[in-house]
Amino acid sequence: SNSAPKIAVNEAAVPTPEQFEEDGKTVPDPHVFHSAQNGIRIAEVIRDNLGKLSPNNATSYEKNTERITTELAQIDNWIKSQVSTISQNSRTVVTTHDALGYYAKAYNVNVETLEGISTEEKPTATQVKEVVKTVQEKKVPMIFAELTVNPQFIETVARESNVKVAEQEIFADGLGESGSEGETYQQMLITNTRTIVEGLGGQFTPFQPKS
Repeated sequence: SNSAPKIAVNEAAVPTPEQFEEDGKTVPDPHVFHSAQNGIRIAEVIRDNLGKLSPNNATSYEKNTERITTELAQIDNWIKSQVSTISQNSRTVVTTHDALGYYAKAYNVNVETLEGISTEEKPTATQVKEVVKTVQEKKVPMIFAELTVNPQFIETVARESNVKVAEQEIFADGLGESGSEGETYQQMLITNTRTIVEGLGGQFTPFQPKS
């Protein structure tokens, strides 16, 4: 509704996005930020466009972006090293929301999404039964829930199918609240990786940025 310049950052950073199914249609997967390499490209797109809009601040944008992208490159390598500690036969992440496609491709894990998970406060018996059946058929060892999914539903499914739920939820659609373990982009990547690595039996080592 105004004349301010607008930049579709994700589309500029990732011009050929992955595809996924949503409401029965194949559409571009918007969850590009689950790859740290994509995060680097996003930061660079923001830097370049802010520099055009405010040339007097271009040096500041350049300096800040270099700091951020250096850390993201370190996090990218760290994630790969963390995932490598998981047995090859155990690298399947079963989630409640189809958001980790970019993470899976970037870091050599498989992702399966449980269909039928509800955000309603009181899931129906039919909904629970269908998801439990899927969990049992796939022989799911652990469910990685995301923040927006009804915890009552997940607990019921886990109990009836005799599987575990990861202690930490996955930050799937964005950052966590202020003060949470996913309050910044970097922390979100690190926390999600810790959740996955520990949940799948890998050996987690805390991220230590290099100066």
